[in-house]
Amino acid sequence: MLAIEKTNNTQWLGRLVWVAVLCVVITGCTAVSSKKPAHSSPRSSSDSPAWGSQSTLFPSWYRIGRAASKAVRDPQTWAPAVGAILFSATGWDKGVSDWAQRTTPVFGSQKAALRASDDFRDGAKYGAVVTALLTPNGRGGMTAANGKVKGMGLQLGAYFAVESTTTLFKRGVARRRPNAVNNHSFPSGHTSSAFAAGTLARRNISASGYPPIMTHVLDAGFISFGAGTSWARVEAGMHYPSDVLAGAALGHFIAAVVNDAFLGERPVGKDSTNKHSVVKGLPSISIKTSRKLLKISFLYPLY
Repeated sequence: MLAIEKTNNTQWLGRLVWVAVLCVVITGCTAVSSKKPAHSSPRSSSDSPAWGSQSTLFPSWYRIGRAASKAVRDPQTWAPAVGAILFSATGWDKGVSDWAQRTTPVFGSQKAALRASDDFRDGAKYGAVVTALLTPNGRGGMTAANGKVKGMGLQLGAYFAVESTTTLFKRGVARRRPNAVNNHSFPSGHTSSAFAAGTLARRNISASGYPPIMTHVLDAGFISFGAGTSWARVEAGMHYPSDVLAGAALGHFIAAVVNDAFLGERPVGKDSTNKHSVVKGLPSISIKTSRKLLKISFLYPLY
């Protein structure tokens, strides 16, 4: 009886978590978007182009390369990738998987963990849609509507690109799942989807110009969706830790590259006309000359 109660409570816990985060997204973003952020520059979000209006189906190779370089340098790509390698190269992979299935410390049962993984992933997916709908409309009208259609269409394409790539890896690697159901263990599709949706949602939040505290809270919420999905899949016996870590890296990388290359959105409040503006993760060189002085500055910002 106690086991059934624990399972039911855990089942509702996962759903309540993502519902709560979505409520924060909707109410917080709506409230903030109705007034100008205190930290914004003279060029406010209402003066900026409508979200998605500057997207393109044919980005330049330079734009694609810059987006890929930025995504590779992002800790959300390389950190889980390194973790996946470490787990695969040691006995931790099977050890953690066996322990999680045996004790089910978070969700109480494998069945509850399986449901929770669906709930967390769905929360990230719904959040990506909501944050896209709440992005800046510029001056409104058909431009805003067209921008929403283009932007959300491209993000949907990014999501499907993640799912397709994950499926190709699953068929190519053919790793046996911990519970021996089939040979589709590597990488985790639930995890790659959750992190892809979370990355797209966070890009939308960044493009909306919310106050830093709101941005940090929402970022943490969407990262939690991905982390919750990952551990739930391990506890359910569907994946090894290296599977979910690889899925996290894959989902974030593809979603970030497609979004940044095809949408090319910049955070509201950043002056895109500044010729000395610095892009995170990319080197920047500025040269100043005078009659008696030559000054060369080399910047390599990581954060």
